[in-house]
Amino acid sequence: MQSVITAAGTIAALTAALVLYDEAQDVNGGFQKTKEVANDVSSADENPTLLYVAVPEGGANNAPVVLVLHEFFGLLQREAELCDELAREGFVAVAVDLFQGRSTRLVPRAIFLAVNNCLRPGATWGQSEVEAGLKHAAALGADVTRAGVIGFCVGGGAAARFAANTGAVRSLGVFYGKPLDDEAQAEALARAKTSVWAAYGGRDNQFSASDVDAYERLLTNASVREVCFERYPEEGHAFVRDLATVRAGTGAASDAWCSCVAFLKRTLQGVGTGAA
Repeated sequence: MQSVITAAGTIAALTAALVLYDEAQDVNGGFQKTKEVANDVSSADENPTLLYVAVPEGGANNAPVVLVLHEFFGLLQREAELCDELAREGFVAVAVDLFQGRSTRLVPRAIFLAVNNCLRPGATWGQSEVEAGLKHAAALGADVTRAGVIGFCVGGGAAARFAANTGAVRSLGVFYGKPLDDEAQAEALARAKTSVWAAYGGRDNQFSASDVDAYERLLTNASVREVCFERYPEEGHAFVRDLATVRAGTGAASDAWCSCVAFLKRTLQGVGTGAA
């Protein structure tokens, strides 16, 4: 028993030291935390959610919405820049903080944040925060009947679960997120007539090719309205690293991002369907 208590105390001390070290690096290294990146806050609930909102040149009124859910490092400048890109494509883009203002650049702490907020049994995957982001877009005058949600890494899993659990979005984009494995959730996406796009790397050490195949098959068998999976055999996990890789014009990151944006423009704006 004493050894267990000692081990628990050591783990707690190491965790506390990691947090202090991380915060010191944030201050000394010029790292922008979520509270510095966010430019807005939800106003529709008692516990406001930090947001980054980008609005198209013509304004938010009646524009379609894309909710953007971050990787396990938290809401960072990367998500803000991707939102700005989406706004240039005519969307009201809302990046949602799933971690209550916490962010990091250290993998051990990022894992802790992801597990605590999304991956542990009984976790909500940030559903109330994402709902707050959607309500905020509605308050800006955006057309939330034309809403989509995309997510990266843990945010990809959160996006899929939000779409399945709420039926609130027309379009779902998953960048290497934890697959759904519940037939009921797939059937919920089908009932909501949600179109699904996803991208995975063939060398992803979190989700094998068979995992991805099973995910696609689950959605197809449930008769989800549209299922489009992109596979990049030479890529690992989290290959859409930053805006620079997106803007490169070549490579998997650029290809996946452009494919996703085209999907969103088609399903939310009618571009390429004759409905625009």
